[in-house]
Amino acid sequence: MFFFNNFDTDNKEVTNDYAKNLLNYKEDLFFERNTIEIGYIGNTLAKTDDKRKYLLTHVNVLASNSDEIKSSLRSIVEKCDFDIKNKSQANGWQLFYLYKELLQRFTSNEFGFNYFRGQSVNKPLLPGIMRDEVDKSYINNFERIYRKLSYEFPEKINYTEFNGDDCITSRERDLSLLQHYGLKTALLDITRNPYIAMLFMIKENIREYIEPTLYLFNINEQLEKDETLFTEVRKNQTNERILAQKGAFLNYEKTLLKNKNYKKIPYIKIVLRFDDTVYKEVLNKEIDAYTELKKYIKDQGHRDLEKFLENDLTELNKQLDSIEKYKVNALKDILEDLENKLNEYCYTKEEMFPDFENRIRYLSNKYNKSGEDALRYTRRVSKNNNKNHN
Repeated sequence: MFFFNNFDTDNKEVTNDYAKNLLNYKEDLFFERNTIEIGYIGNTLAKTDDKRKYLLTHVNVLASNSDEIKSSLRSIVEKCDFDIKNKSQANGWQLFYLYKELLQRFTSNEFGFNYFRGQSVNKPLLPGIMRDEVDKSYINNFERIYRKLSYEFPEKINYTEFNGDDCITSRERDLSLLQHYGLKTALLDITRNPYIAMLFMIKENIREYIEPTLYLFNINEQLEKDETLFTEVRKNQTNERILAQKGAFLNYEKTLLKNKNYKKIPYIKIVLRFDDTVYKEVLNKEIDAYTELKKYIKDQGHRDLEKFLENDLTELNKQLDSIEKYKVNALKDILEDLENKLNEYCYTKEEMFPDFENRIRYLSNKYNKSGEDALRYTRRVSKNNNKNHN
C-alpha cells in the first residue's frame, strides 16, 4: 500500500471541480432501487451446542422505485417469510439457505440479476473516494497523488488527465490498479459470483452492531460501455484479484461526464438486521413464564429449584437491559454460521486475495484478534480440518 505524508490531512472544504462534482452525485439518476430486509434474533432456546444460536424472524420488501417490480418481489419474499415463520422455532431456517432461495429466484430469466456486491455495513452504495469517512483533503489531492505515482512507477501507471469521454478507458485501467494496492478511487467493486459477494459481508473483529448488506444488480452487458456506470477492466498479471473475485466495477467518474443520459441499473439491496421488537417480545414472554413457574415452585416449597429459576430470570432480565451487547453477540453468531457454510462450498476469503501483497495484508488483519476471537477462530479451523480429514 502507498502512503502519502506531503499533503494537509485536515478535513478541509472541497476545492476543485473533480471533487465537488463527485460529491454532488445523486443515486436516483443512475440506479433503480429496491430494498429487502432479513430480520434475525439471538436464539434464547439455544441451550446446547446442537441448536443454532440465532433465529430468522422475517423477510420483507421495505421499498422500491417501481410498483411493478415491488409486486414481483413481494410474491417471492412473502413465500420465504411464510416458510421462515412456520419452521421449528427451536432451530429455524439457516441464513445461507434463505440467501440461496432468494438468489435462485432473482437470478432467473424473470429478473436477470447478474452482478453482486457484499458490504459489511449498511452504508450508501459509494466508492471509497466518495464516502463520508474519507478526509476531504484526500479527494482534493487525488489527481496529484495519481500523477505523482505515474512519475514514480511509470512501468505500472500512466497518468491520464480527466477531460471527458476519451479519458475514461485509460483512467479505468489505472484506477483499478491503484485500488488493487489499497488506494481509494471512484471505482466500486462488484462480482459475478453472489457467494463471493457474501464473503465480503463478513467482517472480522466485530466490536459494535452493524448491518451487513448484499446488493444484486441487473446489468445489461449488451449495452455500450458508456450507457451505464458498469465497466469491465482488462485483467492482467498486476491485478490478479479481479480474476479471482470474478470482478467488474461501477465507475463513478462517468457521473462527471456532461450531457449523458445514463440508463438506470436496477438493484436489490438485502439488509441483514437484528429484530429488536421480536427479541423483546420473546424475552418478555420467557420472563413471564419463568415468573409464573417460580411462583408455583415457591408455593410448593422447592427452595433449591426456586433459586435455580431465579438465576435464569436474572439472566433474562440482563439480556433485556443490555440488548446492544446481545445484538453484537447474535451478529457474530449469524455471520460465523454464514462463513462456515460458504467454506463448506469452498468459498474462502483467502482465495479472494491471490496476489502476495494483498494476501499478506488480509492475513495480518485476520489474526489481529482479541484472545476470545482468536480462540473461536482456532476452534472453527480445527473443526473444519477434522471434517475434511474424515
